[in-house]
Amino acid sequence: MITRITPDENIAEFPCLVVALSSAAGSIDNLRGFPKLRPDGYATLAAANKWIRENLKIKRRTDFRRGERPKLKDLHLDDRAVVCVLGHYIFLDHETYWSFFDNADDEVIVVWEIKQEE
Repeated sequence: MITRITPDENIAEFPCLVVALSSAAGSIDNLRGFPKLRPDGYATLAAANKWIRENLKIKRRTDFRRGERPKLKDLHLDDRAVVCVLGHYIFLDHETYWSFFDNADDEVIVVWEIKQEE
């Protein structure tokens, strides 16, 4: 069963991509730079991919096509990941995700699996 955790309130005013990466990195202070955002405040997948790779060591990126997209609650990973669900970025740690919204029934678009620290 997937569980949602609400991120720290001190990052609530930031875009969801910043919230997801700061949750993955442990703190917003651990992030380099700021993602390039569109005027509506959303990061394109290309901009998100660039910024995620600048800040985290990525093991693998998986893209899901329309009609083949699992719901977040059905996604089972062995690693921590940054996940893009329909229009929203979140941090997923196995069966727990960090988000200000209930995303369990949202379709997964892209998964960036984070390399394990040795």
